[in-house]
Amino acid sequence: MVTYQKGDYENAIVDYDKARRLDVKLALAYSNRGLAYYEKKDYDRTIADCTRAVMYNPKLAVAFNNRGLAHYMQHNLAQAIHDYDQALRIQPLLAIARSNRGLAHFDEGNLDLALTDLNEAVRLAPRDYQALLTRARTHQIMENVDNAIDDFTKAIELAPNSFDGHYNRGLLYMKKGSNSEAAIDFQWILKNSPIQEEKEEALALLRKLGIKAIGAR
Repeated sequence: MVTYQKGDYENAIVDYDKARRLDVKLALAYSNRGLAYYEKKDYDRTIADCTRAVMYNPKLAVAFNNRGLAHYMQHNLAQAIHDYDQALRIQPLLAIARSNRGLAHFDEGNLDLALTDLNEAVRLAPRDYQALLTRARTHQIMENVDNAIDDFTKAIELAPNSFDGHYNRGLLYMKKGSNSEAAIDFQWILKNSPIQEEKEEALALLRKLGIKAIGAR
């Protein structure tokens, strides 16, 4: 796992392949190699390896979760959800599978199911940035404004450079009429984002608020 944790996915694949050869039924090695392929965006190989993993160990929840990730990235939401279901039947407290299934339900537009999963994911892992961000977006669409702001704030605390967090929280503050708070988020984007389109969007929103951007002419 050391090479994987260092981000050296190529050598991680080699290491897991060696482990697999030592014991062809070493399901975790297949699952881990599949996750390394996932990081390289080789989703077909992720699916193949994780499928082998669950053949050798049908109770390896993480392998179902990893295969679900690959299906999700291939826009096969139904199959991704099925894999997350399997993972959670085996290991109901697997927070990452709960978060991932919540995201898949969100993308399907099943907001109530998404919220149920994301609430549980955050309960199990309160510092899960992705779960908080997805739950915030869910609340935003459901027009639970205060809940959405609260979750975006928690997400920003975990990832201060989150454009999504600052941008969407700013929009929600605008919706509430809290223009000074909205301006703080948009000013942050204007100052810190490396992406010109994001800066232009923030500047347009500041102008809509009637607030001059700091440093702008």
